[in-house]
Amino acid sequence: MDRETPAPVVRRLVASAWSVLLIAVIVLSLHPAPGLPTGHGIDKALHLVGYFFLAVLPFAAFGRWRLALGLSLLMLPLGIGLEFVQDMIPGRVREVMDMAANGAGVFLGLCLGRPARRLAVRIGTHHPPHPGD
Repeated sequence: MDRETPAPVVRRLVASAWSVLLIAVIVLSLHPAPGLPTGHGIDKALHLVGYFFLAVLPFAAFGRWRLALGLSLLMLPLGIGLEFVQDMIPGRVREVMDMAANGAGVFLGLCLGRPARRLAVRIGTHHPPHPGD
């Protein structure tokens, strides 16, 4: 573990959120008709935001820095691979711009991984004042 590791309760909560998001991204990526908005680049924004959180949350969820970095980096091949699998799903097609949005989200998540970890540490160590203080 790193010397600055988020509290166990924070790590469990963030790891749970990350797991749910990971499953949701996979299911939505492989569903024949996602029904998500696609106009005006909204789908690209959803890709970017989803992969941002998939890349940034491991830094707050896992005690070891290398594990967090590895999990975050794995989101790149996941995003690319899911796009290629979509070619085999009726009504879905692979889009290079979706891959680019996924990659941009991962890049932003990696850039903000350290601040996210610091924030998780601060949240886990914050103690409200006692009544009467």
